[in-house]
Parts: sequence; structure tokens; C-alpha cells
Amino acid sequence: MLESSVQDQCQAECHSQSDKVDNQNDEAIKNVDEKLTENELFRLPDDRGNMLNVLEAAEKGRLNLLKQFYQIDPQLINIQDSDGYSPLHRACYNNRIDVVKWLIKHGANIRAKTSDGWEPLHTASQWGHCSIVRILLAMGADINSKTNGGNTPFHLAATRGLKNRLLIENLLFRTDIDLDIRNDASDTPYDILKRCSMLYKLWNLL
Repeated sequence: MLESSVQDQCQAECHSQSDKVDNQNDEAIKNVDEKLTENELFRLPDDRGNMLNVLEAAEKGRLNLLKQFYQIDPQLINIQDSDGYSPLHRACYNNRIDVVKWLIKHGANIRAKTSDGWEPLHTASQWGHCSIVRILLAMGADINSKTNGGNTPFHLAATRGLKNRLLIENLLFRTDIDLDIRNDASDTPYDILKRCSMLYKLWNLL
């Protein structure tokens, strides 16, 4: 999931612990805007008895648990780990559509950036999660936003070639997409796609 890998691709005791959890809550949510390691985040039990933090709950699609975190403090849905990944990033990575919808409805920042400059849209795009990409774009995500390495969501979608065919086809014909953006390696999405698959021939349909 790191920016440095992009160019090489063609390439996560219920009641008996309540007092302990409450004590951890105060310290954890006090600095909710800071980027924390996952060991610094307090945990709650899910319906399977697993102790998860808010990032893990989003990643694993535990919506009921996310609602509990939200009741403790609404700001927790925008907390970021030490690499800058938020619950929304984690849900986008694992294609948790219901979680993504709920997080956005309850104030998750769709423009949150990781330390590599990835927004949730970049994460969903690299892994070809079309439904989530549509949701994020409908809510105002920028299709031309760039990571620290200059990659747009389309650059990242292109790195996986045929695995992302449906998303690539959908993005290619959007009127608001800039197909000429070059990343820091001076590649356009077309350049990346030409190295990865035959889908570059879709450009002939434009």
C-alpha cells in the first residue's frame, strides 16, 4: 500500500474488561487528531470475541463495533495510524461498501491523506473497487488528486492492468478526468497501462 511500490507493480472479556477499556478511552481520544500506532488505540470486543481498535473494525467490516466507537467519541472515525491511514482508508482497501457509506454519512474525511499522500480514492482505485470509487466521487472526491509521487487514482488503477478492467473503462470516459497528468516518473496513466496490459488500446476509442 506504500507509494514507493507503485512503479514496480504491473503490482492489514466483554464486561470484565469494561473498566480497563474506559480508562484507555480517556487517554486515546484526548489526542484523537494525532497519528497513532495501532498499539496506542484502545480496543472493544466484536461479536466474535475479538478485541479490535477502530481501524481494525473498519478494515474487517465490523459496522456494529464502529457504531460503538462513534458513541464513545465521534472523532474516532477520523483517527489516523502512524502511516496516516484512517478507518475510511482501511474500509476502502478491503471493499467494505456498507462501512464506507456509514463512515461518510457520519463525517469521515474523504480527503484524508496518508503520509504518502494517498486519499481513500487512491486506495479504492488501486484495488479496483468500482462501487466505492463511485461513492467517493459522488461525495466530492477529486478524480485528479495526486499522491506525493504524483500518481492520480487512474495511475494507480492502471498498475494492475486487466484486474482493474471495469474501473479503468469507467474512469477513462469520465469528462472530468485529466488523462495527461504525469507522475514523478513522468508517466501518464496510458504509459503505465501500456506496460501492464492491452487495455491501453481503449485510448483509440476516445
